Amino acid sequence: MMTIEDRLAELEAKVKAMEKGTTSKKKPKDPNAPKRPENAYMKFCREKRETVRSENPTMKLGDIAKVLGKMWNELSEEEKESYKKNK
Repeated sequence: MMTIEDRLAELEAKVKAMEKGTTSKKKPKDPNAPKRPENAYMKFCREKRETVRSENPTMKLGDIAKVLGKMWNELSEEEKESYKKNK
């Protein structure tokens, strides 16, 4: 069982760590680490986004994303496979 003095010392250590900004146990991300490969949907969006934007110049970003999502869902599995294979 933890005594009051032990608990107080533990809390004081946490306060000091918070003041120093060292409470995070998460390792910092390596800026040189390789990025994950782009998935098929992202490849499709990158390819089609400019077309949708040029056809609808007043459309907002969220609306463009909705159109792209609808277009992706309407593709057949064979058409989706072409984006999946081009990794």
